[in-house]
Amino acid sequence: MTLMQTLTATDQPLLQVDGLTNHGTQVAGSCGAVGNNLVGVCGVGWNLRLMPVRVSNLPNDTAAISDINLGARWAVDHGARIINASFSQVQTATVQTTGEYIRNAGGIYVWAAGNANASLGAFDHAVGFEDV
Repeated sequence: MTLMQTLTATDQPLLQVDGLTNHGTQVAGSCGAVGNNLVGVCGVGWNLRLMPVRVSNLPNDTAAISDINLGARWAVDHGARIINASFSQVQTATVQTTGEYIRNAGGIYVWAAGNANASLGAFDHAVGFEDV
Protein backbone atom coordinates (compact mmCIF):
# COMPACT_ATOMS: atom_id res chain seq x y z
CA MET A 1 0.00 0.00 0.00
CA THR A 2 1.31 3.42 -0.92
CA LEU A 3 0.02 6.45 0.96
CA MET A 4 -0.33 9.47 -1.28
CA GLN A 5 -0.02 13.01 0.10
CA THR A 6 -2.79 13.88 2.56
CA LEU A 7 -4.69 16.94 1.40
CA THR A 8 -8.01 18.56 2.02
CA ALA A 9 -10.56 19.18 -0.70
CA THR A 10 -9.70 22.88 -0.65
CA ASP A 11 -5.91 22.35 -0.84
CA GLN A 12 -5.63 23.76 2.68
CA PRO A 13 -3.32 22.27 5.31
CA LEU A 14 -4.88 19.47 7.30
CA LEU A 15 -6.20 20.71 10.64
CA GLN A 16 -5.47 18.63 13.69
CA VAL A 17 -8.66 18.61 15.74
CA ASP A 18 -8.99 16.77 19.04
CA GLY A 19 -12.02 14.55 19.36
CA LEU A 20 -12.17 13.42 15.74
CA THR A 21 -12.64 9.73 15.19
CA ASN A 22 -10.66 7.96 12.54
CA HIS A 23 -13.33 5.99 10.72
CA GLY A 24 -11.88 6.82 7.31
CA THR A 25 -8.46 5.63 8.41
CA GLN A 26 -9.98 2.37 9.62
CA VAL A 27 -11.80 1.85 6.31
CA ALA A 28 -8.61 2.61 4.36
CA GLY A 29 -6.76 0.08 6.49
CA SER A 30 -9.38 -2.55 5.75
CA CYS A 31 -8.89 -1.87 2.07
CA GLY A 32 -5.13 -1.58 1.78
CA ALA A 33 -3.37 -3.12 4.76
CA VAL A 34 -0.47 -5.21 3.48
CA GLY A 35 -0.73 -8.85 4.47
CA ASN A 36 1.59 -11.80 4.85
CA ASN A 37 3.98 -9.72 6.96
CA LEU A 38 3.10 -10.77 10.54
CA VAL A 39 1.98 -7.19 11.32
CA GLY A 40 -1.58 -6.25 12.24
CA VAL A 41 -4.36 -7.12 9.84
CA CYS A 42 -4.62 -7.95 6.17
CA GLY A 43 -6.50 -5.72 3.73
CA VAL A 44 -8.22 -6.76 0.53
CA GLY A 45 -5.75 -5.04 -1.82
CA TRP A 46 -2.06 -5.12 -0.96
CA ASN A 47 -0.91 -2.91 -3.83
CA LEU A 48 -3.28 0.01 -3.45
CA ARG A 49 -2.43 3.68 -3.50
CA LEU A 50 -4.55 5.63 -1.02
CA MET A 51 -5.35 9.33 -1.17
CA PRO A 52 -6.79 10.45 2.16
CA VAL A 53 -8.99 13.53 1.75
CA ARG A 54 -10.48 15.13 4.85
CA VAL A 55 -13.85 16.72 4.14
CA SER A 56 -14.76 17.79 7.67
CA ASN A 57 -13.27 18.70 11.01
CA LEU A 58 -16.56 18.12 12.81
CA PRO A 59 -16.67 15.57 15.63
CA ASN A 60 -18.53 12.25 15.53
CA ASP A 61 -17.75 11.48 11.88
CA THR A 62 -20.21 14.07 10.59
CA ALA A 63 -19.93 16.14 7.42
CA ALA A 64 -22.18 18.10 5.11
CA ILE A 65 -23.20 16.23 1.95
CA SER A 66 -21.91 19.17 -0.09
CA ASP A 67 -18.47 18.86 1.52
CA ILE A 68 -18.37 15.10 0.95
CA ASN A 69 -19.25 15.54 -2.71
CA LEU A 70 -16.73 18.37 -3.08
CA GLY A 71 -14.04 16.12 -1.63
CA ALA A 72 -15.01 13.29 -3.98
CA ARG A 73 -14.84 15.58 -7.02
CA TRP A 74 -11.52 16.96 -5.81
CA ALA A 75 -10.14 13.44 -5.44
CA VAL A 76 -11.10 12.33 -8.94
CA ASP A 77 -9.75 15.60 -10.36
CA HIS A 78 -6.43 14.79 -8.66
CA GLY A 79 -6.10 11.23 -9.95
CA ALA A 80 -8.26 9.01 -7.75
CA ARG A 81 -10.20 6.34 -9.63
CA ILE A 82 -12.24 4.85 -6.79
CA ILE A 83 -13.80 7.18 -4.24
CA ASN A 84 -15.24 5.67 -1.07
CA ALA A 85 -17.63 7.71 1.06
CA SER A 86 -18.38 6.05 4.38
CA PHE A 87 -21.42 8.16 5.17
CA SER A 88 -25.18 7.76 5.02
CA GLN A 89 -27.55 9.78 2.78
CA VAL A 90 -26.63 7.92 -0.41
CA GLN A 91 -30.15 8.47 -1.76
CA THR A 92 -29.72 12.22 -2.32
CA ALA A 93 -29.74 13.69 -5.82
CA THR A 94 -26.43 15.50 -5.26
CA VAL A 95 -24.70 12.19 -4.59
CA GLN A 96 -26.03 10.93 -7.93
CA THR A 97 -24.81 14.07 -9.71
CA THR A 98 -21.35 13.66 -8.19
CA GLY A 99 -21.38 9.96 -9.10
CA GLU A 100 -22.09 10.88 -12.71
CA TYR A 101 -19.26 13.43 -12.68
CA ILE A 102 -16.86 10.81 -11.30
CA ARG A 103 -18.00 8.16 -13.80
CA ASN A 104 -17.50 10.61 -16.67
CA ALA A 105 -13.96 11.17 -15.38
CA GLY A 106 -13.31 7.41 -15.48
CA GLY A 107 -13.90 6.67 -11.81
CA ILE A 108 -16.45 5.04 -9.54
CA TYR A 109 -18.18 6.49 -6.47
CA VAL A 110 -18.72 3.95 -3.68
CA TRP A 111 -21.09 5.09 -0.94
CA ALA A 112 -21.97 3.33 2.31
CA ALA A 113 -25.55 2.48 3.19
CA GLY A 114 -25.10 3.92 6.69
CA ASN A 115 -25.30 2.52 10.21
CA ALA A 116 -28.65 3.94 11.30
CA ASN A 117 -30.74 0.81 10.68
CA ALA A 118 -32.67 2.84 8.09
CA SER A 119 -34.61 1.20 5.29
CA LEU A 120 -33.34 2.05 1.84
CA GLY A 121 -36.13 0.03 0.23
CA ALA A 122 -37.32 3.00 -1.80
CA PHE A 123 -33.78 3.65 -3.04
CA ASP A 124 -32.91 1.70 -6.15
CA HIS A 125 -29.43 2.32 -7.48
CA ALA A 126 -30.41 0.76 -10.79
CA VAL A 127 -33.15 3.31 -11.39
CA GLY A 128 -31.79 6.83 -11.53
CA PHE A 129 -28.79 6.25 -9.28
CA GLU A 130 -26.64 4.04 -11.45
CA ASP A 131 -23.54 6.19 -10.93
CA VAL A 132 -23.24 5.49 -7.19
